[in-house]
Amino acid sequence: MEQGIIAPVSETEDLLISSPIVLVSKRSKNAGKPSAQDFRFCCDYRFLNSQTREFKYTIPDLQELTESFSEIIPNFISSIDLSSGFFQMGLSSDSSQYTAFNTCFGTYKFLRLPMGLKTAPNTFQLLMDKVLHGLKFKSCLCYLDDVLICSETFEQHMSDLKEVFRRFRNAGLKLGPKKCSFAAQSCRFLGHLISKDGIRPPPDRVKAITEYPRPKNVKELRRLLGLFNWFRKFIPNYSALVNPLTRLLKKGQLFHWRNEQETAFSDLKQKLTNSEILRFPKYDLTFRLSVDTSSRGIGYMLYQLDPNDNTQKPRIIRFGSKSLSPWQQSYGPDKARTVRDGCEYT
Repeated sequence: MEQGIIAPVSETEDLLISSPIVLVSKRSKNAGKPSAQDFRFCCDYRFLNSQTREFKYTIPDLQELTESFSEIIPNFISSIDLSSGFFQMGLSSDSSQYTAFNTCFGTYKFLRLPMGLKTAPNTFQLLMDKVLHGLKFKSCLCYLDDVLICSETFEQHMSDLKEVFRRFRNAGLKLGPKKCSFAAQSCRFLGHLISKDGIRPPPDRVKAITEYPRPKNVKELRRLLGLFNWFRKFIPNYSALVNPLTRLLKKGQLFHWRNEQETAFSDLKQKLTNSEILRFPKYDLTFRLSVDTSSRGIGYMLYQLDPNDNTQKPRIIRFGSKSLSPWQQSYGPDKARTVRDGCEYT
């Protein structure tokens, strides 16, 4: 309240709705006795969201953002994070009344944009796109309150940083210095490690996945698959490899972890550990697509060949795959090859 984020609701205000609060733990279950700082204050806006019209403003696709480097060689990279980004965006009085929430000390409302509203991410992305208009995909990338600035030379990087800072200053936006890094050779962005060489999974994330214990139930399996799925573009034939695990999620399927699941679990870890660095596309080179089929799925590799590279090693841009339905799995070799060729030329 001292920071001007919330305010008490006065007796004269006629509220149409008030939402309950929830405390979300930021710690793991085995992290010991929690303190007040280990919980995030949130509001349960599910009913309000169900009555709210959608604000159809596009949020960038994570896949497209991490593959957006082509013209820029990111020799120098800075990562900028706004301090409590949503709370830096004010609400009108008409909107503020709908964010009211109940506490044992009374009823309060937000004066700044709270998390949990269905329109909050889209609205904040619109603000950032306006602030960085003309810079996106030229010198910087932006996903909500995460901004990445890339330049080929140090001098250009300083100029790009000054322009972004000027835009933020004019918009009254403040940075969170603890989460910012400047003029680095590599930087973490949207869960990936970015450098001039390309994109790869961060080593600590890979280590966490390789040390992940064998799932004992569906809940643990879903969490594991969420970790693998985030990095699926680094794993060749991912859909076919993960098939024995995803089958355990089918309705009515008993959770029996057999040798087939253990093999898939080990193979996925090994593939991710030894994954290739994915390269940024060069639009002056020919794009090539290599497609492979198996009894479980279709996999592809998007790559380029650089004529200036004497090794002629493929510049792999990404791997992709698709599971085959049960009736597609029954295809004979000729028909399966037809499906593969159709994917190759689509």
